[in-house]
Amino acid sequence: APSTVQKQQKEPQQQMMQQRILWQRPASDWLVWQQGVAVAPSTVISIQAIADRSGMPVVSSPLSCGCLAILCGARWRHRHPSGAARVARAFSADISPIKQWLGTESQIVNVRITTELLECARSSFGRREKLFMNHVLQASLPQLESKRAAMRALRRNDVSVDGELVTNFDAPAPLPGAMLSVRVDPVDTLPPNLEDRLVSWNRNRSKRQEAQIRILFNDVDAGWAVVNKPAGLDSCPWAESRAAQRLTFQDLLPALLPPPTSGVRCKGPRVCHRLDFRVSGPVVVATALAGMRQIKRCFEECKVKKEYRALVCGEPGQPGTAFCVEAPLDGREAVTEVEVLDVVPCPHYGMLSELRLRPQQGRYRQLRRHCAEILGTPIVNEDESLMRAAAPAWERSVRGGPAGPARLPRVTRGSGTLCLQAVEVALPRPVASSCGFSSEISDDAAAHVVTVRVPVSDRFAALKAQAARAWERGWRPNAQRVAAASANQQKTGVSHR
Repeated sequence: APSTVQKQQKEPQQQMMQQRILWQRPASDWLVWQQGVAVAPSTVISIQAIADRSGMPVVSSPLSCGCLAILCGARWRHRHPSGAARVARAFSADISPIKQWLGTESQIVNVRITTELLECARSSFGRREKLFMNHVLQASLPQLESKRAAMRALRRNDVSVDGELVTNFDAPAPLPGAMLSVRVDPVDTLPPNLEDRLVSWNRNRSKRQEAQIRILFNDVDAGWAVVNKPAGLDSCPWAESRAAQRLTFQDLLPALLPPPTSGVRCKGPRVCHRLDFRVSGPVVVATALAGMRQIKRCFEECKVKKEYRALVCGEPGQPGTAFCVEAPLDGREAVTEVEVLDVVPCPHYGMLSELRLRPQQGRYRQLRRHCAEILGTPIVNEDESLMRAAAPAWERSVRGGPAGPARLPRVTRGSGTLCLQAVEVALPRPVASSCGFSSEISDDAAAHVVTVRVPVSDRFAALKAQAARAWERGWRPNAQRVAAASANQQKTGVSHR
């Protein structure tokens, strides 16, 4: 047994060896066991640990046996692929998601242009005659997930054909036999202190569940998840958020979701559909390219079902009434299923109604515009522009009821949060793909529908109860109070004379 002095002398040597190995690669390449190092790819020695039948980590390279024995006392055996996968998944659970995203360096991908590849690009983008470089890039490299990503790679001098740089996005497609070389970044540039910002958001915001950024469902193998988006965040970056350098919901996701365990990963978690800035609810997010393409195909084919809850001004119908709103928006078809769940009296609008909304499409502000412009019952705390758009339908149909005001008032209720919430999303489950190109969903996967539901915000019940109590105490819409006051003044004036 070694003496205490010998143990103390070995500790600095152990720490130096551990630091020498670990700091050769980015921090996310570390897969640390509780007593030492389990996986540490290095430019000096390639160290890798796998699992034997008992589940304990063992070394897969004889060169690394001595070094790893110093760190954690493991022994060398031949590689066991299934055990390695289990150990990698177990060890990666101890590493923060953001470190896992930052683990891979840029790489050069070489693609030989073939006639089949050019025909695939033509069919994918509907190009019968002229084919451009950005089409070939998207068809040949799954890492370039969109036209914007392909154009960005061209602008950054990341693309070359037979050794010559190509920077023009409308350059013609290379001929068959040419060698296309592209430098691919594994991950987007992440904002600083992302983990601290995520923790700060959840700590400083409301403690209601709909106000927290949290994972509702996560399939790490297939590379997709459902995450709750709170109100007050843009779903993904756009021109205004970039100009204001404002963080969006998608920007915060690398600190929450790890990369997929199989297939080609995205450059970061990608939001597959959008919720308005003022709307909260479950959002489908993809971390693998194959999963993202399958999910987007589901949205294009209207296979994704969503449900919303809304509290609207006025009374579009009696409780239990169900109908369908079919009104095109911006020249495109838009259909919304509406069901009236509850109606209560309100001193401001005459009536308040809780609705269940199911959009068949995902047009821009479809639910908000249908409620305001078509039904004449805008959502509580709606924007000024949509309140004005709802005024003609309100006055024409007297949506406030006999006791409601003739004109639609502009009143802020509660904290001013828009009373619209996404509560459910259901879609066919995407399947894992090792190549990253698959965009089709098999029949078995289509039959397996994943439904994610969140509780309805208690703000709706609180506002309805508050309105009902105020009505019982004698509060009435402003129009009735003004009419009553003027009548009292006339009586007082007559009696005084």
